[in-house]
Amino acid sequence: NVLFFLNFFMTKVLSAENSVGPLQSLTFRGYLQVFGNLLFAWYRGYPLTVAPKYHRLMMWRALSGTIGVIAVYYAFSLFSQSTVLTVLWTNPFIVAIAAACFLGETLAVIEIISVIVGFLGVLFVTKPTILFGDEQNEQEKGSDWHLLIPFIGALSAGVSYTLIRKTKSNVHFVIPVVYFGVGIMIAAPIGAMLDSANNPPMTWFGFFSATFSGSLACIGQVCMSRGLQLEKAAVATAIGFLQIFLSFLSDYLYFGIPKDLIQMGGSFLILTALIGLTYRKVQTK
Repeated sequence: NVLFFLNFFMTKVLSAENSVGPLQSLTFRGYLQVFGNLLFAWYRGYPLTVAPKYHRLMMWRALSGTIGVIAVYYAFSLFSQSTVLTVLWTNPFIVAIAAACFLGETLAVIEIISVIVGFLGVLFVTKPTILFGDEQNEQEKGSDWHLLIPFIGALSAGVSYTLIRKTKSNVHFVIPVVYFGVGIMIAAPIGAMLDSANNPPMTWFGFFSATFSGSLACIGQVCMSRGLQLEKAAVATAIGFLQIFLSFLSDYLYFGIPKDLIQMGGSFLILTALIGLTYRKVQTK
């Protein structure tokens, strides 16, 4: 999660300084994710074969993950980092529901309450104008409707994480990352061309910065995929709250975006909800 945060932070900085567009950064990540993991698998002698019954699962994982990550990176051109990541990290709540529906993991009363509290916290952090008025969102370019973009990212990520969890250890953890990377390699360049207004001419500084940023996400994706196979889905993703906390700090310290008491209270509600999910899953492990 720390590596993902650093990748998102660099993506936002490069976009804000008009060095590299968000979807340009994602394109670099996709290529690094595929070729880096193929090289890693070859060096370590990891098998890259998949049993026929998992082929469709890997394709759905790649599709859902690609849709999610494109939505998240595009959202960086519309909202602050903390807003995007707060909406994105509703996915532990989505994962908890999906895992109960498709993986047979139990969903107790405390988890249902946690999901409700978590989504309430997201409302307080994002402060949609329909509830809090226009003056509350002066730092954000996107409208309330645009908040659906990172939410689509969260929904797709939740589906993707649940599918990885479904493979358990029957598929080597490098394989879902490669499938996912191929999806990014195909879709991100197309998205970058369609979003040309947010893509400045590439410079050597932008090239090396995007390469380094993509490398961080590539390593983070491998760690996340393995963690989702070993740990309960909601627990593995709940650690993502760390990204929300770090994004609040970076928004304030680097971008000069202050957070008020309502947003801090919403962050506390999300943390409380994630603790509730994690505690229940640990108790039933």
